[in-house]
Amino acid sequence: MEMGEWLKVALSLSLSGTLLFLVLLALKRLYGKRVSKCWQYYILLAVALRFLVPFSPDTTIVGFLFETAQNAVKNASVNAAADTGMGRTGAGVEHNDVMNADSPVIVGSQPVSNGNPAFSDSGTVQPSDDIWLYAFFVWSAIALTLMIRKVTIYQGFLRYVRAGSQEVSDLETLNLLSDCMENLQNRRTVGLYKNPLIASPMAVGFFHPRIILPKRAAGAQELRYIFTHELTHLKRWDLVYKWIVQIAVCMHWFNPFVYLLEREVTRACELSCDEAVIHTLDDTEKKAYGDTLLLFLKTDDAYKSSLASVTLTEGAKELKERLGAIMEFHKKSKAVTAVTAVLTILVCVC
Repeated sequence: MEMGEWLKVALSLSLSGTLLFLVLLALKRLYGKRVSKCWQYYILLAVALRFLVPFSPDTTIVGFLFETAQNAVKNASVNAAADTGMGRTGAGVEHNDVMNADSPVIVGSQPVSNGNPAFSDSGTVQPSDDIWLYAFFVWSAIALTLMIRKVTIYQGFLRYVRAGSQEVSDLETLNLLSDCMENLQNRRTVGLYKNPLIASPMAVGFFHPRIILPKRAAGAQELRYIFTHELTHLKRWDLVYKWIVQIAVCMHWFNPFVYLLEREVTRACELSCDEAVIHTLDDTEKKAYGDTLLLFLKTDDAYKSSLASVTLTEGAKELKERLGAIMEFHKKSKAVTAVTAVLTILVCVC
C-alpha cells in the first residue's frame, strides 16, 4: 500500500469513528440513566477500535462518501483537461477530428491519460500525489512524536512512583488485600506499597501490577473499599483500555473529537468501577464508600498522570458526579438488560 493510501485509510477511520461517537453522544440523553455505567464504558471501546482497526464490510456509508468524492474530483479533472486540450487545438482542427475519449489530453507540455489524470503516459506523478506524500509524512511525524512523548511520560511517572515506594509488610493489611482478591476471583499477583509522594491510592503496572497507598492513614473498612476499587480496575485491564485510547489520540491528533473521546472514557471508567464496587452494598455501605472517596480527594499538587495509573479519585467535579451516581444506583431490570444487548449489536454492526 502506498503512503498516500495509508493516509486515506487514516482519514476514513477518523471519519467513521467520529460518526459512531457522535451517534452515541446524541443517544446519551435517552440511555444515560437507563443502562448500566459498565455498558456506557465498554461501548466506547467500540468507538476507539473504529478509530484504529481498518476493517469494515465492502459497502459502508463512509466508503460511499469517499468513492463519491473521488469520482467527483476525477470527473472534474478529466473535464478540465479535455476543455484545455480542445481550446489549444480547436483553431487548426476540424470538429470531426477532435480526440476521442481514449486519446491522451495535452495539458501544457504533458500528455495525460483520460482514464487516470493523476499520471502522465510516461508514468510521471502529478503534484496531487506529491501533496498526499507530504501530508503523510507530516501526519506520521506528529503521531510518532506524540506517542514517544506519552511513553516517556509513562516511564517518568513509574520512576517517580518507584523512587518513594516501600513495600507494605503489615500482615493484617496484606490479609485484607488477599481477602479482596479472593472475593473478586483475581488470580494475578498484586504487590502492595506505600508512597508519601502521592495523594490518592492508585494501581499501576501491566504485567506486574501493584497497588500504591498514600501516607494518609485509613481504617480496615476504608482499605477494603480501596482494594476492591483498584483490584476491579486491574481485573478489567483498564490500563490497557486507556492505552488503546491513547494510540487513537496519537493517530488522529488532527481530530478534535478523539480528545473528547479520551475524556469520556476516563469519566466512564471511574463511574463503571464505582458501580461494580457498590453492586452488592446497602445504602449505609454506599455512604461509607462515598466517604472513602472524599477522604482521598486528589489535591492540586499531586502528580498527575492519567496515562500510567488508575486512581481512586480524580478532581472535585468528577467526584461530585460519582457520588451522585453512587446514591442513585439501582439494579437494572431484565428488560433494560435485553435493550442493552440490542443496542450493543446495533452499534457494533453500524
